[in-house]
Amino acid sequence: MSLGLGQNETYINKIETGKCSTTISSFLKICEYLEITPETFFNDSIQNSLLDDKKILQYIHQLKPLQSEYIVSFLKDLTAK
Repeated sequence: MSLGLGQNETYINKIETGKCSTTISSFLKICEYLEITPETFFNDSIQNSLLDDKKILQYIHQLKPLQSEYIVSFLKDLTAK
């Protein structure tokens, strides 16, 4: 995502960890990249990911088989209890 925004590869991680902040202009670019409005970004009543199921599936279908397997494995690890 950082590279997609034209930043260095650690840009989003630094924002997430509080190591740097962002400008309003950069925040709006992040929202545009995520295809959401700023209102949606701050909406606490949204319980799931910012990406809906259909959009996630669209991305997965664009992957090569090995990449898809990696994503599935990654998701299993994330959700393991």
